[in-house]
Amino acid sequence: MGWLAERCPDLVREIHERGYEVASHGYGHVLVHHQSPEEFRKDISRAKGILEDIIGDRVLGYRAPSFSITDWAVEIIKEVGYQYDSSLMPA
Repeated sequence: MGWLAERCPDLVREIHERGYEVASHGYGHVLVHHQSPEEFRKDISRAKGILEDIIGDRVLGYRAPSFSITDWAVEIIKEVGYQYDSSLMPA
């Protein structure tokens, strides 16, 4: 989460430096279907920017809080610059 990364940047940086992928879970952990498309775009863009500033590298992945992905969100994820989404979970 971007909110947590802002408060613990050294931890995020250490995770990245140890070779682990840093991906995004949004900024404020709000369920996707509780946001408008514009609110969602702002949330995931903000989180991506914060994480990339901290680690000095691109953030490629995103996963929606509680797997709350919607059809309209997939296109926004792509537009913002994420390379993949791991929100789908077969049940």
